[in-house]
Amino acid sequence: MRRVLAVTGMTLAVAAIGAAIFHALNFPAAWIAGPMVAVTLMVAAGRKVLVPNPLRPPAFVLLGLSLGTALSPEIVDDILAWPISLAILSVCVTAIIIGVHTYFYRVSGWSRSTAFFSALPGALSTTLIVAETTDADLVRVSFAQTVRLLILVAVLPLVVSETAGAGLASGGASATETIDVAMLLLSLATAVPVGYVLNRIGFPGAWMVGPMIVSGILHIFGIVHGSMPALLVVPAFVVLGASIGTRFSGISWYAVRAYLKAALGGFVVGMTIAIIASIATSYIVGLPFGQVLLAFAPGGLEAMAALAFVLDVDPAFVGTHQIVRFVGLSLLMPVLVQYMRFSPAD
Repeated sequence: MRRVLAVTGMTLAVAAIGAAIFHALNFPAAWIAGPMVAVTLMVAAGRKVLVPNPLRPPAFVLLGLSLGTALSPEIVDDILAWPISLAILSVCVTAIIIGVHTYFYRVSGWSRSTAFFSALPGALSTTLIVAETTDADLVRVSFAQTVRLLILVAVLPLVVSETAGAGLASGGASATETIDVAMLLLSLATAVPVGYVLNRIGFPGAWMVGPMIVSGILHIFGIVHGSMPALLVVPAFVVLGASIGTRFSGISWYAVRAYLKAALGGFVVGMTIAIIASIATSYIVGLPFGQVLLAFAPGGLEAMAALAFVLDVDPAFVGTHQIVRFVGLSLLMPVLVQYMRFSPAD
Protein backbone atom coordinates (compact mmCIF):
# COMPACT_ATOMS: atom_id res chain seq x y z
CA MET A 1 0.00 0.00 0.00
CA ARG A 2 2.83 2.36 0.86
CA ARG A 3 4.41 1.67 -2.51
CA VAL A 4 1.14 2.47 -4.32
CA LEU A 5 0.76 5.74 -2.45
CA ALA A 6 4.37 6.70 -3.17
CA VAL A 7 4.09 6.01 -6.91
CA THR A 8 0.71 7.77 -7.09
CA GLY A 9 2.04 10.79 -5.21
CA MET A 10 5.09 11.05 -7.45
CA THR A 11 2.96 10.70 -10.60
CA LEU A 12 0.55 13.43 -9.55
CA ALA A 13 3.36 15.71 -8.35
CA VAL A 14 5.15 15.48 -11.70
CA ALA A 15 1.81 15.97 -13.47
CA ALA A 16 1.15 19.13 -11.46
CA ILE A 17 4.59 20.49 -12.32
CA GLY A 18 3.90 19.82 -15.99
CA ALA A 19 0.57 21.65 -15.73
CA ALA A 20 2.21 24.66 -14.10
CA ILE A 21 4.94 24.84 -16.75
CA PHE A 22 2.51 24.57 -19.67
CA HIS A 23 0.24 27.16 -18.07
CA ALA A 24 3.16 29.56 -17.65
CA LEU A 25 3.98 29.09 -21.34
CA ASN A 26 0.33 29.84 -22.31
CA PHE A 27 0.09 26.39 -23.86
CA PRO A 28 -3.37 25.41 -25.19
CA ALA A 29 -5.31 23.09 -22.87
CA ALA A 30 -2.37 23.45 -20.46
CA TRP A 31 -4.02 21.73 -17.48
CA ILE A 32 -4.53 18.54 -19.53
CA ALA A 33 -1.57 18.66 -21.93
CA GLY A 34 1.03 19.53 -19.28
CA PRO A 35 0.30 16.56 -17.01
CA MET A 36 -0.04 14.27 -20.02
CA VAL A 37 3.37 15.23 -21.41
CA ALA A 38 5.07 15.22 -17.98
CA VAL A 39 3.81 11.75 -17.09
CA THR A 40 4.65 10.48 -20.58
CA LEU A 41 8.24 11.68 -20.04
CA MET A 42 8.27 9.75 -16.76
CA VAL A 43 7.24 6.65 -18.70
CA ALA A 44 9.96 7.29 -21.29
CA ALA A 45 12.50 7.61 -18.48
CA GLY A 46 11.50 4.20 -17.17
CA ARG A 47 9.79 5.43 -14.00
CA LYS A 48 6.69 3.73 -12.65
CA VAL A 49 3.48 5.77 -12.92
CA LEU A 50 0.04 5.23 -11.45
CA VAL A 51 -3.30 7.02 -11.17
CA PRO A 52 -5.64 4.75 -9.17
CA ASN A 53 -9.15 4.29 -10.57
CA PRO A 54 -10.90 5.62 -7.41
CA LEU A 55 -9.44 9.07 -8.10
CA ARG A 56 -11.18 9.36 -11.45
CA PRO A 57 -14.92 9.65 -10.62
CA PRO A 58 -14.45 12.62 -8.22
CA ALA A 59 -12.26 14.36 -10.80
CA PHE A 60 -14.76 13.69 -13.58
CA VAL A 61 -17.64 15.05 -11.49
CA LEU A 62 -15.77 18.32 -10.95
CA LEU A 63 -14.89 18.53 -14.64
CA GLY A 64 -18.51 17.92 -15.62
CA LEU A 65 -19.72 20.69 -13.32
CA SER A 66 -17.10 23.02 -14.75
CA LEU A 67 -17.98 22.25 -18.37
CA GLY A 68 -21.66 22.88 -17.68
CA THR A 69 -20.92 26.47 -16.70
CA ALA A 70 -20.42 27.25 -20.41
CA LEU A 71 -24.21 27.59 -20.58
CA SER A 72 -26.12 30.63 -19.36
CA PRO A 73 -29.56 32.25 -19.73
CA GLU A 74 -28.10 34.51 -22.45
CA ILE A 75 -27.03 31.59 -24.64
CA VAL A 76 -30.60 31.08 -25.92
CA ASP A 77 -30.74 34.67 -27.23
CA ASP A 78 -27.31 34.28 -28.82
CA ILE A 79 -28.38 31.09 -30.61
CA LEU A 80 -31.46 32.81 -32.03
CA ALA A 81 -29.29 35.66 -33.33
CA TRP A 82 -27.28 33.48 -35.77
CA PRO A 83 -29.55 30.64 -36.99
CA ILE A 84 -28.02 30.32 -40.48
CA SER A 85 -24.38 30.12 -39.41
CA LEU A 86 -25.23 27.72 -36.58
CA ALA A 87 -27.12 25.49 -39.00
CA ILE A 88 -24.11 25.43 -41.33
CA LEU A 89 -21.86 24.76 -38.32
CA SER A 90 -23.86 21.63 -37.47
CA VAL A 91 -23.42 20.37 -41.04
CA CYS A 92 -19.72 21.26 -40.90
CA VAL A 93 -19.14 19.36 -37.64
CA THR A 94 -20.94 16.30 -39.02
CA ALA A 95 -18.87 16.41 -42.20
CA ILE A 96 -15.63 16.74 -40.22
CA ILE A 97 -16.46 13.73 -38.06
CA ILE A 98 -17.35 11.60 -41.08
CA GLY A 99 -14.40 12.76 -43.18
CA VAL A 100 -11.71 12.49 -40.52
CA HIS A 101 -13.13 9.20 -39.18
CA THR A 102 -12.97 7.77 -42.69
CA TYR A 103 -9.36 8.92 -43.03
CA PHE A 104 -8.22 7.37 -39.75
CA TYR A 105 -10.19 4.17 -40.34
CA ARG A 106 -9.56 3.59 -44.06
CA VAL A 107 -6.17 5.23 -44.63
CA SER A 108 -4.42 4.93 -41.26
CA GLY A 109 -5.99 1.59 -40.37
CA TRP A 110 -7.13 2.63 -36.89
CA SER A 111 -10.02 0.85 -35.19
CA ARG A 112 -13.54 2.25 -35.54
CA SER A 113 -13.66 3.49 -31.95
CA THR A 114 -10.18 5.04 -32.08
CA ALA A 115 -10.96 6.73 -35.41
CA PHE A 116 -14.26 8.06 -34.05
CA PHE A 117 -12.82 9.73 -30.96
CA SER A 118 -9.81 11.01 -32.89
CA ALA A 119 -12.14 12.63 -35.43
CA LEU A 120 -14.25 14.60 -32.95
CA PRO A 121 -13.56 18.32 -33.49
CA GLY A 122 -13.17 19.58 -29.93
CA ALA A 123 -14.68 18.85 -26.52
CA LEU A 124 -11.28 17.42 -25.53
CA SER A 125 -12.11 16.65 -21.89
CA THR A 126 -15.35 14.88 -22.75
CA THR A 127 -13.74 13.01 -25.63
CA LEU A 128 -10.94 11.59 -23.50
CA ILE A 129 -13.21 10.67 -20.59
CA VAL A 130 -15.79 8.89 -22.76
CA ALA A 131 -13.05 7.23 -24.83
CA GLU A 132 -11.69 5.69 -21.63
CA THR A 133 -14.91 3.69 -21.26
CA THR A 134 -14.44 2.01 -24.67
CA ASP A 135 -11.75 -0.05 -26.36
CA ALA A 136 -10.39 3.02 -28.17
CA ASP A 137 -6.61 3.46 -28.17
CA LEU A 138 -6.31 6.49 -25.89
CA VAL A 139 -2.72 7.16 -26.96
CA ARG A 140 -3.71 7.59 -30.62
CA VAL A 141 -6.76 9.64 -29.66
CA SER A 142 -4.58 11.91 -27.50
CA PHE A 143 -2.07 12.35 -30.31
CA ALA A 144 -4.72 13.27 -32.88
CA GLN A 145 -6.54 15.68 -30.57
CA THR A 146 -3.41 17.38 -29.23
CA VAL A 147 -1.76 17.81 -32.64
CA ARG A 148 -4.97 19.36 -34.00
CA LEU A 149 -5.17 21.83 -31.15
CA LEU A 150 -1.49 22.78 -31.31
CA ILE A 151 -1.57 23.52 -35.04
CA LEU A 152 -4.79 25.53 -34.74
CA VAL A 153 -3.43 27.75 -31.97
CA ALA A 154 -0.19 28.28 -33.89
CA VAL A 155 -1.71 29.00 -37.31
CA LEU A 156 -5.14 30.58 -36.75
CA PRO A 157 -3.89 33.92 -35.36
CA LEU A 158 -2.02 34.53 -38.63
CA VAL A 159 -5.05 33.70 -40.78
CA VAL A 160 -7.63 35.51 -38.67
CA SER A 161 -5.59 38.70 -38.26
CA GLU A 162 -5.32 38.97 -42.05
CA THR A 163 -8.94 38.15 -42.88
CA ALA A 164 -11.05 39.57 -40.04
CA GLY A 165 -9.53 43.00 -39.57
CA ALA A 166 -8.26 41.77 -36.22
CA GLY A 167 -5.48 43.04 -34.04
CA LEU A 168 -4.32 42.50 -30.53
CA ALA A 169 -6.93 43.35 -27.94
CA SER A 170 -5.90 46.15 -25.65
CA GLY A 171 -7.72 45.24 -22.48
CA GLY A 172 -7.63 42.41 -20.03
CA ALA A 173 -10.19 39.67 -19.69
CA SER A 174 -12.90 40.42 -17.22
CA ALA A 175 -12.85 38.25 -14.15
CA THR A 176 -15.43 35.52 -14.10
CA GLU A 177 -17.58 35.27 -11.00
CA THR A 178 -16.79 32.17 -8.97
CA ILE A 179 -19.62 30.03 -7.68
CA ASP A 180 -20.28 30.48 -3.95
CA VAL A 181 -20.17 27.64 -1.42
CA ALA A 182 -23.94 27.18 -1.16
CA MET A 183 -24.36 26.91 -4.93
CA LEU A 184 -21.37 24.57 -5.15
CA LEU A 185 -22.90 22.25 -2.58
CA LEU A 186 -26.24 22.36 -4.41
CA SER A 187 -24.51 21.48 -7.67
CA LEU A 188 -22.66 18.57 -6.07
CA ALA A 189 -25.78 17.33 -4.27
CA THR A 190 -27.67 17.09 -7.55
CA ALA A 191 -24.82 16.09 -9.86
CA VAL A 192 -23.39 13.14 -7.93
CA PRO A 193 -26.67 11.13 -7.83
CA VAL A 194 -27.24 11.74 -11.54
CA GLY A 195 -23.71 10.62 -12.36
CA TYR A 196 -24.13 7.55 -10.16
CA VAL A 197 -27.40 6.51 -11.84
CA LEU A 198 -25.99 6.99 -15.33
CA ASN A 199 -22.91 4.98 -14.34
CA ARG A 200 -25.06 2.16 -12.99
CA ILE A 201 -26.94 1.85 -16.28
CA GLY A 202 -23.68 1.85 -18.26
CA PHE A 203 -23.94 5.30 -19.84
CA PRO A 204 -20.57 6.27 -21.42
CA GLY A 205 -18.67 8.94 -19.48
CA ALA A 206 -21.44 8.96 -16.87
CA TRP A 207 -19.47 10.60 -14.06
CA MET A 208 -18.75 13.61 -16.26
CA VAL A 209 -21.77 13.78 -18.57
CA GLY A 210 -24.30 13.63 -15.72
CA PRO A 211 -22.79 16.51 -13.74
CA MET A 212 -22.32 18.51 -16.94
CA ILE A 213 -26.04 18.20 -17.76
CA VAL A 214 -27.00 19.13 -14.19
CA SER A 215 -24.65 22.12 -14.17
CA GLY A 216 -25.89 23.28 -17.56
CA ILE A 217 -29.54 23.14 -16.48
CA LEU A 218 -28.81 24.98 -13.23
CA HIS A 219 -26.96 27.72 -15.11
CA ILE A 220 -29.47 28.08 -17.96
CA PHE A 221 -32.33 28.60 -15.52
CA GLY A 222 -30.28 31.01 -13.42
CA ILE A 223 -30.40 28.84 -10.30
CA VAL A 224 -26.63 28.73 -10.08
CA HIS A 225 -24.22 31.46 -11.21
CA GLY A 226 -20.48 31.57 -11.76
CA SER A 227 -17.66 29.23 -12.65
CA MET A 228 -16.15 26.44 -10.62
CA PRO A 229 -13.22 27.49 -8.42
CA ALA A 230 -9.82 26.78 -9.96
CA LEU A 231 -8.75 25.17 -6.68
CA LEU A 232 -11.10 22.28 -7.50
CA VAL A 233 -11.03 22.21 -11.30
CA VAL A 234 -7.28 22.37 -11.88
CA PRO A 235 -6.50 19.24 -9.79
CA ALA A 236 -9.29 17.44 -11.67
CA PHE A 237 -7.68 18.32 -15.01
CA VAL A 238 -4.30 17.20 -13.64
CA VAL A 239 -5.76 13.80 -12.73
CA LEU A 240 -7.24 13.44 -16.22
CA GLY A 241 -3.99 14.45 -17.94
CA ALA A 242 -1.93 12.17 -15.71
CA SER A 243 -4.31 9.27 -16.39
CA ILE A 244 -3.79 9.69 -20.11
CA GLY A 245 -0.03 9.89 -19.67
CA THR A 246 0.04 6.51 -17.92
CA ARG A 247 -1.35 4.94 -21.11
CA PHE A 248 1.92 5.66 -22.95
CA SER A 249 3.71 2.83 -21.12
CA GLY A 250 5.35 0.49 -23.63
CA ILE A 251 4.87 2.78 -26.65
CA SER A 252 7.88 2.82 -29.01
CA TRP A 253 9.22 5.93 -30.73
CA TYR A 254 8.49 4.24 -34.07
CA ALA A 255 4.83 4.10 -33.07
CA VAL A 256 4.94 7.74 -31.97
CA ARG A 257 6.15 8.78 -35.45
CA ALA A 258 3.40 6.75 -37.10
CA TYR A 259 0.74 8.29 -34.84
CA LEU A 260 2.05 11.78 -35.56
CA LYS A 261 1.90 11.21 -39.32
CA ALA A 262 -1.69 9.99 -39.06
CA ALA A 263 -2.66 12.90 -36.81
CA LEU A 264 -1.30 15.43 -39.32
CA GLY A 265 -3.30 13.81 -42.11
CA GLY A 266 -6.46 13.88 -40.03
CA PHE A 267 -5.92 17.56 -39.27
CA VAL A 268 -5.61 18.42 -42.97
CA VAL A 269 -8.87 16.63 -43.78
CA GLY A 270 -10.80 18.27 -40.93
CA MET A 271 -9.41 21.75 -41.49
CA THR A 272 -10.14 21.60 -45.22
CA ILE A 273 -13.80 20.93 -44.46
CA ALA A 274 -13.88 23.75 -41.88
CA ILE A 275 -12.36 26.20 -44.36
CA ILE A 276 -14.88 25.31 -47.07
CA ALA A 277 -17.77 25.72 -44.63
CA SER A 278 -16.34 29.05 -43.41
CA ILE A 279 -16.03 30.39 -46.96
CA ALA A 280 -19.65 29.45 -47.70
CA THR A 281 -20.90 30.95 -44.43
CA SER A 282 -18.91 34.14 -44.91
CA TYR A 283 -20.50 34.59 -48.33
CA ILE A 284 -24.05 33.82 -47.14
CA VAL A 285 -24.15 35.87 -43.92
CA GLY A 286 -21.74 38.61 -45.00
CA LEU A 287 -19.22 38.30 -42.17
CA PRO A 288 -15.40 38.33 -42.49
CA PHE A 289 -13.95 34.93 -43.37
CA GLY A 290 -11.44 35.03 -40.51
CA GLN A 291 -14.16 35.63 -37.93
CA VAL A 292 -16.24 32.74 -39.23
CA LEU A 293 -13.20 30.45 -39.42
CA LEU A 294 -12.38 31.13 -35.78
CA ALA A 295 -15.98 30.26 -34.86
CA PHE A 296 -15.94 27.09 -37.00
CA ALA A 297 -12.38 25.97 -36.18
CA PRO A 298 -12.29 22.44 -34.72
CA GLY A 299 -10.37 23.55 -31.66
CA GLY A 300 -10.86 23.60 -27.92
CA LEU A 301 -13.53 25.93 -26.56
CA GLU A 302 -11.13 27.64 -24.17
CA ALA A 303 -8.38 28.05 -26.78
CA MET A 304 -10.69 29.50 -29.45
CA ALA A 305 -12.38 31.86 -26.98
CA ALA A 306 -8.95 33.09 -25.87
CA LEU A 307 -7.90 33.66 -29.47
CA ALA A 308 -11.10 35.64 -30.15
CA PHE A 309 -10.21 37.94 -27.25
CA VAL A 310 -6.53 38.31 -28.16
CA LEU A 311 -7.34 39.01 -31.83
CA ASP A 312 -10.19 41.38 -30.96
CA VAL A 313 -12.73 39.38 -33.01
CA ASP A 314 -16.45 39.47 -32.07
CA PRO A 315 -16.34 37.29 -28.92
CA ALA A 316 -20.12 36.77 -28.80
CA PHE A 317 -20.22 35.28 -32.31
CA VAL A 318 -17.15 33.09 -31.81
CA GLY A 319 -18.10 32.06 -28.27
CA THR A 320 -21.68 31.14 -29.14
CA HIS A 321 -20.65 28.92 -32.05
CA GLN A 322 -17.87 27.26 -30.07
CA ILE A 323 -20.19 26.67 -27.09
CA VAL A 324 -22.92 25.18 -29.29
CA ARG A 325 -20.38 22.86 -30.93
CA PHE A 326 -18.87 21.93 -27.58
CA VAL A 327 -22.17 21.26 -25.80
CA GLY A 328 -23.62 19.44 -28.79
CA LEU A 329 -20.61 17.13 -29.05
CA SER A 330 -20.50 16.53 -25.29
CA LEU A 331 -24.18 15.58 -25.10
CA LEU A 332 -24.40 13.55 -28.30
CA MET A 333 -21.07 11.72 -27.91
CA PRO A 334 -22.24 9.17 -25.29
CA VAL A 335 -25.43 8.56 -27.27
CA LEU A 336 -23.45 7.93 -30.46
CA VAL A 337 -21.09 5.60 -28.59
CA GLN A 338 -24.04 3.48 -27.48
CA TYR A 339 -25.55 3.55 -30.98
CA MET A 340 -22.26 2.51 -32.60
CA ARG A 341 -21.82 -0.25 -30.02
CA PHE A 342 -18.11 0.09 -29.39
CA SER A 343 -16.61 -2.57 -27.19
CA PRO A 344 -16.15 -1.54 -23.54
CA ALA A 345 -12.71 -0.94 -22.03
CA ASP A 346 -10.89 -3.95 -20.66
